[in-house]
Amino acid sequence: DLPIVIGPKHFREQHIGQRVIQALIQRAKTLNFPYLKVQEIYDYNHASIAMFTHLGFQPIEKTSKGHRYQLILEKETIMKIAIIYSSKTGNTELLANTINDTVNKQDVVYFGKPSKTLPEAELYFIGSWTDKGNASEDILNCLKQLKNKKIAFFATAGFGQDEHYYQTLFERVKQNIDTSNEVFDPFYCQGKMPMAVRERYVSLMTTHPEDKKLQVSIENFDQALTHPDKNDLDHLKSWVQKLI
Repeated sequence: DLPIVIGPKHFREQHIGQRVIQALIQRAKTLNFPYLKVQEIYDYNHASIAMFTHLGFQPIEKTSKGHRYQLILEKETIMKIAIIYSSKTGNTELLANTINDTVNKQDVVYFGKPSKTLPEAELYFIGSWTDKGNASEDILNCLKQLKNKKIAFFATAGFGQDEHYYQTLFERVKQNIDTSNEVFDPFYCQGKMPMAVRERYVSLMTTHPEDKKLQVSIENFDQALTHPDKNDLDHLKSWVQKLI
């Protein structure tokens, strides 16, 4: 039964009751309830009738002063999701954890590094760090095994802020994906690199001070130190939510 009363008048007409019932409906679905019932709504309570019917409740039985209402709960379809990633410095692992926190946990059948036997799923979130302009070898091997699946690829790269560059990287990755798969637009963001990379650039600058490309590389390295940042992760969450 779902009786609800909003006492103080200044709290009425703010859709508080509707939000409460919506939360209870979601909770009931999580608990696999087959239906929800309202024992009685008086026929003169037009506001309550309007709210419950708006949420899908239907009158099922006449009472002395009104009607009983019922909402049949349809079972939500569960999409089996696998989140597979390879991370060298922790950047891609951070993205993978964010994806895992964004999707419905009960839908996730696998979360972790590539395994010899791929888990059976419908949607595969597959992520990698950028290794010489491509995904890591273990991720490429993983992608090659997939057939007739949905694939959402995510990655981090030392050089960033350039969508054309990201697209070039992904075109190389796609060469390892069978055409029977449905491949979504990828997610890329910049990721910080090991300090040894900067030290190598600085060392080279001492012998090639005129090399402007080295200076750009150092500037890019410093820019990448804060990534993936909150803005990157917010964009990632939006990307995931559109796919699920």
